Amino acid sequence: MSTSTGMKAIKCSDCGFISPPPMSACSSCGSDSVAEVELNGKGRIYTYTVVHMGFGALKDRTPYVLAVVELDEGVKMTTVVEEMDANAVQVGDAVAYHHTEENIGPIFRPA
Repeated sequence: MSTSTGMKAIKCSDCGFISPPPMSACSSCGSDSVAEVELNGKGRIYTYTVVHMGFGALKDRTPYVLAVVELDEGVKMTTVVEEMDANAVQVGDAVAYHHTEENIGPIFRPA
């Protein structure tokens, strides 16, 4: 049984490289033969920082975890991880896509 996460990405039809949207061309090979694909939304923290002085849409959320998440499909994306203890976060922690905020982008939470 497949469950939809609503999380989308762009996959190059020529080389298979997956990029987070919006991309109108493959950032790996330059081809414009790309299509949107759905990701499973599960991954691990690849690297992170704890932000204590935010700005814009995140200025009132400090401290928060800003992480590069590597998804199961191999895509790496910079994202905010909510509901994660900023003092306990570690590289390799499992996270899952929760929702997308218009002015912030994908939001993840601990898995």
